[in-house]
Amino acid sequence: MVSTLKNELVAALDRYEWPRGQHGFYIPIDYLEKYVTVEAVSAQLLTDCPLLEPQKVADYAETIRAKAQKLYTILLCMDKGHCIADFLDGGISDINLPFLRSDHGTAASIQTPGTKHELCASNHFTTCEKHEHTGCGIKALESWQSHAIRALSRDQWQVLVPIFEPLQDGKIPHYEFDMNTIFPYVEDHQAVNDSYVKSGGYSRVWGVRMHWAHQKIYKSTDPNVSEPLLAIKRPFSRDIRDFKKEANMLSTLALRQHPYLVKLLATYKYKGDYHFVFPYANTNLRGYWDDTRLPYRNRDTYMWGLNQLCGITSGINAIHNFKATEYPLESAEAAPNLPGLNVSVGKYLTVAHEEQKYGRHGDIKPENILWSNELSGSGNEGILQLTDMGLGRFHRLESRSGIDATGLSGSPTYAPPEVCLEKKISRSYDMWSLGCVFMEFVTWLVEGKEQIYQFASARNLLVGEDTYDDLYYTIITQDNGSKHAVVRQSVIDWFKHLKEQARCSDMLKDVLDVVETGMLVINSEDRKKCYDVVKELEKIISKAQTSDSYLLGDMPITDPESGVKLPMGANTRYAPNSTPKPKAVGEATSQILLEDLPGIVVSAHELEGNNVTHGEPSGGSNTHASSHVRQDLSRTTSYPGTTLPIMSSPLHQKLQ
Repeated sequence: MVSTLKNELVAALDRYEWPRGQHGFYIPIDYLEKYVTVEAVSAQLLTDCPLLEPQKVADYAETIRAKAQKLYTILLCMDKGHCIADFLDGGISDINLPFLRSDHGTAASIQTPGTKHELCASNHFTTCEKHEHTGCGIKALESWQSHAIRALSRDQWQVLVPIFEPLQDGKIPHYEFDMNTIFPYVEDHQAVNDSYVKSGGYSRVWGVRMHWAHQKIYKSTDPNVSEPLLAIKRPFSRDIRDFKKEANMLSTLALRQHPYLVKLLATYKYKGDYHFVFPYANTNLRGYWDDTRLPYRNRDTYMWGLNQLCGITSGINAIHNFKATEYPLESAEAAPNLPGLNVSVGKYLTVAHEEQKYGRHGDIKPENILWSNELSGSGNEGILQLTDMGLGRFHRLESRSGIDATGLSGSPTYAPPEVCLEKKISRSYDMWSLGCVFMEFVTWLVEGKEQIYQFASARNLLVGEDTYDDLYYTIITQDNGSKHAVVRQSVIDWFKHLKEQARCSDMLKDVLDVVETGMLVINSEDRKKCYDVVKELEKIISKAQTSDSYLLGDMPITDPESGVKLPMGANTRYAPNSTPKPKAVGEATSQILLEDLPGIVVSAHELEGNNVTHGEPSGGSNTHASSHVRQDLSRTTSYPGTTLPIMSSPLHQKLQ
């Protein structure tokens, strides 16, 4: 009779694979919890080891359930379940996984003829001082043939699938994964369809869904979605300094829980590349504008828009008040590529000395502002969140590996005039860029998305031979060669144009006045500070809350009296098979040795598996599984300033 336990485990192994078609099969941790029970193991042992005494069977079954579920599952799927006693009698259990070859960490790639690989317990290498670890292999494997040892070395990763879970103190976890790691993905856009992958000058971003039992860092607000889409961002730079700088800022901002800043969920290193994990947004602001076309003119919509502008500004203020004690702003940064203006990508901008210790975004644009209505607290109308924080701080020219220099930019359209004038840059750089976005946002509220593109066309100016740009300013060169900037006349005209429109209420005129007099100002020192803009917008909000005529104007309302039109189009992605067709709101309806790495302080304490508060996945608790994975992920490391933990294990390789 074929074992039911083995059938269930093999069925799971056949079902889950990443990447699809590359034989990276895995068994989710919840299957082990469900099927590798004392009763099932006892029945299997009686079949595989008929000579074992009943008491021995009971003892082994209890031990397997308590601390050797993964090891037993591997052996069972290899038709080696009868060997489990040899391992347990030798003191080998899940805590010793993964088994590493005795030549682990050596440069040799050719095995000496007549020898076979030896597998050692992962924690063996921390105590053994033998150079090549010959004779240090696991005793239970001494009688195994080479092909079986190779299969065990390969197949063990099928049960060593990582669990992404939050830390007890709310800090952001960082994982160092072995190159053999199989990720618990049930959907991976990068592996399936490259059109879903977005690549920019500095990183590559795509969506994934993780098996619910392995993803506890983020939970969808939709109770029908147990495996929400996550965004994986992989910077092109492999420099640990660049990674630590960005991780330092993002983890600190995540701890502040600012609702208008995209929250970092986790970071990890895999095959030499660093990765950041975020919630996946439905679309960005550009896509939102395109997919709503002309918004409603009513109280809900105008108040929502006003609150979003204030919220994003508040988020930028949080960045501007982030003080980097260990990693100040780079004293020189690559300038955006501005064809025709003699400012090439090879040029460097100088950061004002007094600004080097403060945060700055450096690339504010609609594409870096995300919209989602599937985040906690977002409401059905959705929320805007700023992403790519720290772009201006952390990415140097040499970080942009393999990217065409002509395509690089800090978004030239929204870059301030000090870029072309080669003046020192500061946080006021962001205020100019934000003013550009504000102007387009108001344009969308008043006239819809088509006029945003009309506005860009109006700004289009010939600045060189066959070269045009759509900047918000123009560079004037005097006869003596000196240069100065002025706000482009088409921008000045557009301010006037918007204010003349019937849909442009006094509230929106006040917002435009803040932009015109305090943000789109040529001299960076004369621009309003971010905090001051927040205060101005709060005053406007306060006034709008008590006066419909101020908020909306006196023009009769022909749109629905309540609700916010939601985006419906090719640019917006909603949770599949769960989120109803969008309606308007209101409408009925391995031990890592880090001591040698500069700037990293090692925290030697172990995380106690059963004392950690685990997130509970949809569909029931899984604390037993979580305590087991704690044996795999058992150390933390602190980054200076923010104590960003690194969760690591014996299966992880030493940082390069």
